[in-house]
Amino acid sequence: MCWIVRRKGVVLIKNFYDPVTRTGSVLLQPNWSLTWRQCTQIFALIALVTVVIALFFLSMGAWLVLPFAGFELAFLATCLYLSACKQMSQDVLQFSEDTLTLQRGRRSRRGGCYDELELPRTWIRVESNETPAEGFRIVIMYRQERVWLGDYLNENERKVLYQLLREIINSAR
Repeated sequence: MCWIVRRKGVVLIKNFYDPVTRTGSVLLQPNWSLTWRQCTQIFALIALVTVVIALFFLSMGAWLVLPFAGFELAFLATCLYLSACKQMSQDVLQFSEDTLTLQRGRRSRRGGCYDELELPRTWIRVESNETPAEGFRIVIMYRQERVWLGDYLNENERKVLYQLLREIINSAR
C-alpha cells in the first residue's frame, strides 16, 4: 500500500506500507511555503529597499533612522530563519514486525538530527482527542508515554492519518 496526501501540490503525508510483511514507514512534513533560496531573495529585496530609504533619510540629516532600519532587518532575518527551520521539521514513523520507531526532527542535506523513540508495536494505542480549542488531534500511547502527531497538518489530514495509523497498528494484532 503506497499513497500520498498533497495540499496545493505539496506532499504532507507519504505512506509506504506492506501489509504482508507488516513493515513500512509514514513520513509527515509541513507545507513548504518558501524554499531557503526564496527566503534569502525576499530578505535581499526588503533589505535593499530599507537601506535605500534609510540612506535617503540619512542624507536629509535624520541619522536616527539607521539603527531602527538595522533592528528591522535583524528582526526580519530572525523571523525568516525560524520559519525556514520550522518548515524543515518532519516526523518519520517506521514500522517493523514488532516495533514502531518514531523519529522527530529536522531534515537537512547532511542527514538531519532526530529524536528517536522505539515502542513495541503490539502494546501501543492510537487515540484521537477532539476539543473545540485544538480540534482533532492524534496521540500514540504506550504505558505512560504520549506522543502527539500531526501538529502541522490540518484537521482533515489528521483524520486521514488517524485512519491510516489505526489500520497499520491493528494489522499487528
